[in-house]
Amino acid sequence: MRLHSILLIFVAFFSFSACKKDATYDNTLHASYAGLIENKMVVYEAMDIYHDDDSDIHDTSTYLLKTVIGEPYLDNQGRSGYEYLRYRSFDNGQNWSLKDVWTVFINNTNFEKVEENERVVRLIFPPVINKSWDLNAYNVQDERTVYYEYLHEKLFLNGSFMDSTLMVKEDDFFSLVDYRRQYEIYAKDVGLVKKVFKDLTIQGFDTLQVKRGRETYLTMLYHGFE
Repeated sequence: MRLHSILLIFVAFFSFSACKKDATYDNTLHASYAGLIENKMVVYEAMDIYHDDDSDIHDTSTYLLKTVIGEPYLDNQGRSGYEYLRYRSFDNGQNWSLKDVWTVFINNTNFEKVEENERVVRLIFPPVINKSWDLNAYNVQDERTVYYEYLHEKLFLNGSFMDSTLMVKEDDFFSLVDYRRQYEIYAKDVGLVKKVFKDLTIQGFDTLQVKRGRETYLTMLYHGFE
């Protein structure tokens, strides 16, 4: 009987240890999609397009966007995070100017960015296929439901191979007069690598006949450290 009890304790101990190890590994893997490593740099090709056909305006702006994970940051609620610096270049990276400074936070359940003073939930943990959440859960804006379209897939982008990426999808809608397509792709140990945002009013199912709206595209060129 005593030997049997010892064996049960032995098995329970190692089962607990194994579960604890797996949980730690999963948390590390999931958090790494945010790319929150001090001095981590990502450079993107960026394009912004604004449409107002009634005013004969179809403005396109192309540039390079560089993001850098800055110094550790403590907000007024005592939450620890990082500065998220965004630079812009209109001469192919010869000169950079600081565009804005956001902040980023991560915990066991969320990866959040404070963008233009709006706190948005960019990722939730653990990632589960088709799991949805409100991007604006912690601000006063209207609810924006996003979900995981795919998880842990390989991706080849602009000469860079990433062995684990996931997609956060918000919208994919097409009708007689509306065209919306919005998603973000994150890579392990990098963070955001691709963003597509289209919110357009179109004419007669024709996505080339845009009446109003805006488009934003970000595609990673390379990443490293500053």
